[in-house]
Amino acid sequence: MSFLHPGMGKRPMHACSCAKAIAAVSPELLSQDRLDGQLKRYTDRTITDPEELAAELDVIRDKGYAECVEELERGISSVATTLTKTGVGATLSIGATASLRVFTPSAREKIGQTLTAMAHELSRALGWGEADEDRIPA
Repeated sequence: MSFLHPGMGKRPMHACSCAKAIAAVSPELLSQDRLDGQLKRYTDRTITDPEELAAELDVIRDKGYAECVEELERGISSVATTLTKTGVGATLSIGATASLRVFTPSAREKIGQTLTAMAHELSRALGWGEADEDRIPA
């Protein structure tokens, strides 16, 4: 299962922060039967077990943003969130990508919070009634 990433083409749902953010708020897209044997390993950090992926998606839902740390390519890290948790905004994500040297754990956390706030502002500006009021971290 993959998602279209503008300028990059299809990105794997289990090894791309933008796609994982969408999958986390759209669990109906995932089924254990569809995932078995379908999670390709790109690096030694890629999640290929459906149960581990389900746990990762739970973490993403709790944090409000997804991270990808060397799961698709060695040395590369990314952070992303959906525009909203429901409605059309749940099918759209925004993110940032950089080297692991630049995107340290604390930088990823700060970027995740910033992206979440940006997503909230953008969804409100678009007039989406389903814009999630609780998205901005405390």
